[in-house]
Amino acid sequence: MEKLNQFLETMKEQSFEYYKKGFDEFKVAQETNYREASKELFRKFSKSMAMFMIESLYSKYFERNLKEILDKDLQKKKENLIKRVETKGGKIIDALGLYIGFDNSLNGYIKCENKDVKVETIFAGGYHIQCLHYRVLVK
Repeated sequence: MEKLNQFLETMKEQSFEYYKKGFDEFKVAQETNYREASKELFRKFSKSMAMFMIESLYSKYFERNLKEILDKDLQKKKENLIKRVETKGGKIIDALGLYIGFDNSLNGYIKCENKDVKVETIFAGGYHIQCLHYRVLVK
């Protein structure tokens, strides 16, 4: 499962940079118009992330706390993917068929007890709905 861990770690690093950039932009924007800057946070990010950023405005622990949030999220995503794969193919035997694509996507096959399971990563996201993100499909 080394490739899965590598993929998730890359995703966590990219998420950290994305949220940190958004937080830094909010800090600057709120100095001139707090209300508009806050509205923009809720347009760009999930409600819980926007609230976290607002609550962290005067905290020196934003980066540490963000890393903790992303670590928990990473663990949930890993557990969810393993569960989805095992639902399709049975207990995982090996994941040596996985590879990280040039765009840091996770793709390939996982050998399971009942059948091989295909894992394919696509980019998902929409205008003003959510940020561009990975969606891992299990077939």
